[in-house]
Amino acid sequence: MGKKIGPILVLSFLGLCPVDLKYVMFKLDDIGGKPGFGHWNSVATTLISNRIHASFGIIGEQAELYGDSFGFWPWFTNCSTNQIQFWDHTYNHTDCTVLDASGQWRQHARNMNLIRRKTGTVLSGYGAPGNTLNGDSIAVVDQLDDCDFWFFGHSNTIKKNLLRLGDMEFPTLVPNYTNFLANWGKALSNASNAGADYLVLQGHPGSWETNRWTNFQHVLGFLTNQ
Repeated sequence: MGKKIGPILVLSFLGLCPVDLKYVMFKLDDIGGKPGFGHWNSVATTLISNRIHASFGIIGEQAELYGDSFGFWPWFTNCSTNQIQFWDHTYNHTDCTVLDASGQWRQHARNMNLIRRKTGTVLSGYGAPGNTLNGDSIAVVDQLDDCDFWFFGHSNTIKKNLLRLGDMEFPTLVPNYTNFLANWGKALSNASNAGADYLVLQGHPGSWETNRWTNFQHVLGFLTNQ
């Protein structure tokens, strides 16, 4: 048995906001063991030092190829013991819409088995590459015993489905503080209308060069001051 991180999700508690919003979750996609995962290290260090929880989506193929050579696995373990949760982002980030049920199952199984073998950790969450799904996706995810939740999934899943109600990247890959603020009221309204006490903010730290990193820091500063 591996160690399972959190019964459903390790949440980033950032204080009470209007409309009974209690949690903001950073859903950060596409971590692997590639050389130069320095952006990810900067993000993890910042979150850990500020005692903020986050969830990192891991692509197993990259980690398997590069992890041993570039110190990824000790880094993974350190993050896991310091309020960073990892979730299943499939083994090689294949678009699920082109895979049948058996193909999707293999993606999950290979990723989860790799992480369990290397770290003893159970990936208890899932997020689809590109947030794209097909008719087989719900049956596959619902049959994953270790998976308790998924991001932006089917509404009729038996798992916990965390909705996409707001954003911090405009467009994808590009944190934009100005657009984030302009859409903050809409995000709160979306959460209220959905009866949700949380927001999930998606990001891709591997693409955050200097200006994008600065914009993320501004978003983080705004949230921690709420």
